[in-house]
Amino acid sequence: DLAQRGGMLEPKPQPGRGESMEPGLSAELTQVSPVEAAVASSATPSKCVKAPFMTRLEAFGSWLRNTVGARCFFVIDRAGGVLIDEVRSQKLHRMALTLAQASYSAVRESSGEMPGNLHAKIGPDSVLEVVPVLSSSGPLILGIVFPRSLDASQAALVVRGMQEVIHGPPAGGTP
Repeated sequence: DLAQRGGMLEPKPQPGRGESMEPGLSAELTQVSPVEAAVASSATPSKCVKAPFMTRLEAFGSWLRNTVGARCFFVIDRAGGVLIDEVRSQKLHRMALTLAQASYSAVRESSGEMPGNLHAKIGPDSVLEVVPVLSSSGPLILGIVFPRSLDASQAALVVRGMQEVIHGPPAGGTP
């Protein structure tokens, strides 16, 4: 307790804040099938995010919950700057950043194809899905907590939704 208050240790996980209460849980890392990557964005990460982008990002959270059963989500930039955060867990931000960085390294060493979503089991009934996306301002990292990992079609749907957040609604109506 004293070490936590003194800043030497992170605070204890709190129920309902997106953190597991079980000590020693290890993440089980896997990757699912590749999906299309988002490119070119009007979004500026962290400090200077434009209002229309943030409005779309907030609506995206509702869409994630209603369409694919997400519990909560966050979007961070490659430096760890938070754009939106319903999870409120620096541990999950770091985990997502680490997975995304590893996938970017793999892209550089391979054919250059962006990976699909990555996921890590973070609790008995919780999975963190990590979707790296590219924007004109640099990479963004979408982290979503689900009760189970997404299948390939759900992952593709999430990526298309995030692309719409980045690019704005398609010209001429709904997708």
